[in-house]
Amino acid sequence: MFDAYLAIETTGCISSYDKIIVLGLYLDNGNQRKIVQLTGEVLTKESLIAAISGVQNLFTYNGNRFDLPFIQEILKINIEAIVPNHHDLIYDCWRCNLYAGLKETEKQLNIHRKHQSVSGGHGQPVAKIPRERRQKSYCSAS
Repeated sequence: MFDAYLAIETTGCISSYDKIIVLGLYLDNGNQRKIVQLTGEVLTKESLIAAISGVQNLFTYNGNRFDLPFIQEILKINIEAIVPNHHDLIYDCWRCNLYAGLKETEKQLNIHRKHQSVSGGHGQPVAKIPRERRQKSYCSAS
């Protein structure tokens, strides 16, 4: 059984309008580690189901409010119905008074990314998304 860490990058915050650019998974079972990136034509319901088969514990950051609903809307898959345990790390961060988005929280915790150029919303800060396209329930913790 694997633990999986899931994150998505999207073109924006509204799943009925925007698209998933990449879905990334880091899988770890203590002996084996692997990274799965689903993009373009490879990003399908079937490929995601195959990638998460054998996952016991799923970890996300703001997954309850953004990643999982976005995935469900776009790929028509309820990951929580497949993976027995989901833990959204944003709530652990909030308990420690860390209220920023993932990248800023990583900086505060002195976690360094290998590649700094990857950003959500295709590099489009939430403030630059027209107000009528924002959904507070998804974008408020970004």
